[in-house]
Amino acid sequence: PGSTPEAYNFAGWSTSPKTKSSTNQTVAYANGASINNIAEAGSTITLYGVWTIKSYNITAQPNNSAYGSTTGTGTYNHGATATLTATANEGYYFSHWQDSTGANVSQSPSFQVTVTSSTTYTAIFERITYILNIYSSNESYGTVSGGGTYDYHQSVTVSANPNTGYTVDYWLVNNTRVPATGNTYTFTITQNTTIIVYFKSSLAQARATAGGEVRITGNDIGLNNTSATVTYTAIAYNGYYLIGWYLDNTLYSSTANTITLTQSQAQSICVTAVFSTNQNETPNYTFTREETTTIASSIGGEARMVGYGGEYNETILIATVRDGYKFTGWYIDGTLYSTYENITLDTNNYKGKVIEARFELINNGNVNDDVNN
Repeated sequence: PGSTPEAYNFAGWSTSPKTKSSTNQTVAYANGASINNIAEAGSTITLYGVWTIKSYNITAQPNNSAYGSTTGTGTYNHGATATLTATANEGYYFSHWQDSTGANVSQSPSFQVTVTSSTTYTAIFERITYILNIYSSNESYGTVSGGGTYDYHQSVTVSANPNTGYTVDYWLVNNTRVPATGNTYTFTITQNTTIIVYFKSSLAQARATAGGEVRITGNDIGLNNTSATVTYTAIAYNGYYLIGWYLDNTLYSSTANTITLTQSQAQSICVTAVFSTNQNETPNYTFTREETTTIASSIGGEARMVGYGGEYNETILIATVRDGYKFTGWYIDGTLYSTYENITLDTNNYKGKVIEARFELINNGNVNDDVNN
């Protein structure tokens, strides 16, 4: 024949034409074959060319069968449209299609191609990863570790490293508060995550509401003494009554003016003396560490908080020294604030802070550094 159409292959010769009612032609002679047995010299024979459309193999495949799957593999006629689809497995995402040369041909998971040759298309899937950022609320309280990039559904453990005198209070995970049960937090990551670690003083702490004062004595909790106890004393002013004690946000069972807690009860919590002008009022108090100023005392003395309140939220702090000790100062976040035994503070400026009265043992005129909080 002359030139072969691009979409077809020449199959041979037929003795009958292709008609509307007969779409298939029988090949009687191959291309280039000899025609024999023509009955009479000078006779003619009419032959008709037989053409078949070209077909091609299209292959759709994932770069890794564990990452995802594809559809669309098959045999297609020249010029047909093949629709290829890519579906990612859990934990992965579709990135793009590549052809057999490695060229990127589409970023759509559903990809249509006009078939003109046999070709392999590869769907490229990638593992989903998430970024974990972790911060310390205050690096003077402690440091943190464990941030980085993690795979989808990977188990992640982050760590907090409290400085001396502090423990982990809670983990703020994407603005959701998670109570601390130790210095590590393990979770399964399913999204970009930000964690802020909040620390608190490991000392026993106390505070008073307006209408009275609270005294905290004998705080050798910081010495890890298993037999240590802490005594809290509430003093109501004229016209006020002590209506209850709170251990953080838990109402304590006793309403006595003095209570004593063991180390396991007192460590790292705030004991609040709640006062009211109504002796029969049912206590209803909420403790929020970030919004509250508390006091603590090292062994060797007593710290007092006067729940003055008032227009300027002023609070009076008083340090009282026991025999054999000396007062070394009021400390905020481990930094010396004042060496005066009596000070007045605007509590709005010290929210979330523990203000500690520190005392040191005097031994034959020498300070014993081993007994310091």
